[in-house]
Amino acid sequence: MSPKLPPPAVKKRHKHAPPELSSARPTPPGRDDLPISTVALPPHLAAAAREAGRRRFDPRFDSACSTGDAATATRSYAFLRDMRAAEEAALDRAARRGDDAAALRLKSMRSVDEAAKERAREEDVRRTLRREERERVASGGKRAWYVKEKAVKEKVVERKFEELKASGRLQK
Repeated sequence: MSPKLPPPAVKKRHKHAPPELSSARPTPPGRDDLPISTVALPPHLAAAAREAGRRRFDPRFDSACSTGDAATATRSYAFLRDMRAAEEAALDRAARRGDDAAALRLKSMRSVDEAAKERAREEDVRRTLRREERERVASGGKRAWYVKEKAVKEKVVERKFEELKASGRLQK
């Protein structure tokens, strides 16, 4: 009688992963050990996708296709602002008629708009501070200095209060 040989070792991704794919249920989206379908991709991108292990990608946000410049994307997709404004107006009308789902969606959209305004205000402050600092370095023998987050936040609050005072919504 020959001794029993142990079954061949099956390589697993981690200790909780099944040793092989089950045919009983679909594969979860996180599995990257499956073959990648790159039929619809151009050849130079198909190789990169196979190498990176991606199944699908959006060329607008892929580093192989674009630089990822936010300002360019904002200009390219400016028409979405108009569509968003139209959608917001329609939701406003529906919310006035008593549609609770529309009111909730409208509140969410306004919250997103407010957050975008805050980001724009902060980026404007950062841009202004960087420009002033470059001017100081260029004009004299001042060494480069990078603005601290606290200083940026203080300037953002100052700018916000100036805007509120100018619009008449602040009584101080």
